[in-house]
Amino acid sequence: MKDSAACFAIEQPPEKPEYIVLRDIIPDREARYDRGSIDNKVISTEAPADLSPPVEPALLLPGPRKPLHRFKVLQTWEGTILEISGDECRAIIRDRTTPENQDEEITFSIEEIPESDRPLALPGAVFYWSIGYDDRLDGQRNRVSSIRVRRIPVWTDKELKAARREAESLGERIGWK
Repeated sequence: MKDSAACFAIEQPPEKPEYIVLRDIIPDREARYDRGSIDNKVISTEAPADLSPPVEPALLLPGPRKPLHRFKVLQTWEGTILEISGDECRAIIRDRTTPENQDEEITFSIEEIPESDRPLALPGAVFYWSIGYDDRLDGQRNRVSSIRVRRIPVWTDKELKAARREAESLGERIGWK
């Protein structure tokens, strides 16, 4: 700490003499600054007769950061795993980019599913498959295929049968067949 009475010191960057940059800020309402102390000297805490600052200070802050990369989606599907056999998954997929397209049955390697999602990849599990470009800030473009498994639990056969029985019972009570 420079001096117990000091609130902050100011410096003037040589390349932009019109700016004053504040640093070493310590809360103190009494402290003032003046144009005569630009060479990093401690500023006096004496309040001038005129309480307005003689120079408008400029506090230079960094701007918002640009993302390191962006993903441009070319195609997306929603799929349901039908079975897993060895290191392959068989699934049915629905086109989310062009919904009028027919559902398709596909087979793909279990390696396409991220390691963290593999325990969730069970028959009946819903997943999302996206293909697109990963555009990086440095200009590099990579074509990417990404699969992620939905985190909502899969319904068991017992739960599905109970839901069907309840639906049928409700349908009979309201006279709907």
